[in-house]
Amino acid sequence: MKIQPEIISGERVYWAGMPNPSVIFHSDDRTAIPFTLIWTGFFVFWEANALGMWGSAPRGGGSNLFMVLWGIPFLIIGNYMVWGRFLVDAWLKRRTYYAVTNRRILVLQEGWTRKTNFMYLEVIPTIEREGRRWGPCGLEQNIP
Repeated sequence: MKIQPEIISGERVYWAGMPNPSVIFHSDDRTAIPFTLIWTGFFVFWEANALGMWGSAPRGGGSNLFMVLWGIPFLIIGNYMVWGRFLVDAWLKRRTYYAVTNRRILVLQEGWTRKTNFMYLEVIPTIEREGRRWGPCGLEQNIP
């Protein structure tokens, strides 16, 4: 088990798991996806225009090298935002491990570097629930 080297003396693991790999989209994607499509689309047209694909080449023929080079980093960033971040997220999910022990909550991530986050249970604030209704994503369920 990947979490085992992080366990301290006298600590017992109550639960261990990994992120759900089938979850692709997250709540912030509702705004991120339209923005990334607009960003990338703008710079696709920027590059096409700078390369003279619509017959709007600068005087003297050829393309404006500065404008072409200026657009490349923005086009790369846009491609990462459109589809690359999903690939990186899937890659990191396969390398992330969770554990709950009798003392701590641990999150271990073996991405580009090994990173361990933990929080002692005694410092977690109390969570109180009012009422008798509960449910994920606004889908309420009755609890007996």
